[in-house]
Amino acid sequence: MTTLWSVLIAVAVVFATYTLVAPLLLNRGRFSKGFRVMCPERKLFARVAAKASGAALASAYGAKRLPVRSCDLLKSGEKCDGVCLKTA
Repeated sequence: MTTLWSVLIAVAVVFATYTLVAPLLLNRGRFSKGFRVMCPERKLFARVAAKASGAALASAYGAKRLPVRSCDLLKSGEKCDGVCLKTA
């Protein structure tokens, strides 16, 4: 019975590693820097930073929008849905 549990735990660890850790390590670097993109609402160029960990997982699994951490066009309290990052 101990062998069965050991194998099940090992399979779970390998699964978690390939589905969460690998995409984070492979994609986080490209989202840790900011992007200069055209804002679709204001028609101005903006410096946008994505939430690196969320963006890494989102891009690995084909999400359409990336989470925005900061944008130099936003005032405090304003929200952004990240449509501009589709082109980044």
